Amino acid sequence: MFTAERLDHVAFTARDLDGLARWYEMVLGMRRAHAEAWPDVDGGDPLVLCAGSACIALFRARDGVAPRPSDPSDPNEHVALAVDGANFEQAQRDLTALGISYDVWAHGICDSLYFEDPEGHRIELTTYRA
Repeated sequence: MFTAERLDHVAFTARDLDGLARWYEMVLGMRRAHAEAWPDVDGGDPLVLCAGSACIALFRARDGVAPRPSDPSDPNEHVALAVDGANFEQAQRDLTALGISYDVWAHGICDSLYFEDPEGHRIELTTYRA
């Protein structure tokens, strides 16, 4: 049986691809990757943004097909990014300064911070306790 090495990326569809990419750059410090291999975002190539090994692939919504954001009634529908304790605390200060609302939950072995991107995709930042 094969074994996966790591999660490569999470893919989202966006109405405003460029605006959402700028948001991920500003809020999560992600940078564009693979632009030379996938330059045609209007033709269906993904716009890939990464911070370390955590990547998000954004696809432009096709005409007549609405993007599907996270279901607000389902707290389990999200993408989770790992951060250390110092960055967990810094994220709270940064999100507050940016006017982005979030919730913090204690999950026993970890603490998590939940917020949404401008198109409604739920993001979790999680830090594990030592």
